[in-house]
Amino acid sequence: MLVIANNNLIFCQSSGNNPFKSSKYGYTIIIPSGFKQATATGRNIDLKLVNADGTSILINVSPRRPEEYNITAHDYSKEMFEKEFRQYTPQTAISRAEKTYISGEKAFLIYYTNPSNSTKALEIYTFKGSNAFVFTATSKTSQFQNYESIFLKTFNSFKF
Repeated sequence: MLVIANNNLIFCQSSGNNPFKSSKYGYTIIIPSGFKQATATGRNIDLKLVNADGTSILINVSPRRPEEYNITAHDYSKEMFEKEFRQYTPQTAISRAEKTYISGEKAFLIYYTNPSNSTKALEIYTFKGSNAFVFTATSKTSQFQNYESIFLKTFNSFKF
């Protein structure tokens, strides 16, 4: 699997990408070239990957809340996330939201920008068993286009 951006080979499973297996949750994911594992400081972050320019990929795993057992990630909506974001970061704007799948599980994907720190991110939400998974990839808004396909390919390499 190859991704070429600005005439540079960025992602190739056969050259330099390392698999990661979570000792706590058992999932696997391919760490893209140029990213290194870093110490996570936030709650429930099982994996943090960073690039030299500060671009990051996070996997957050938390216990599913009781009300989440009655829904799937396909029940989420753009409006629900807009309401949630308004409480904490009102300047955040969701530009895209859609139902998708990750590792065969129903998932919900959103793209958003945060003008206060000039970042753009994509997040994928899904459930598996008693856990809720949130995949977050963030870069400077000006660099997002260079990383978007890497983010998506990395998340698509995720296996439960």
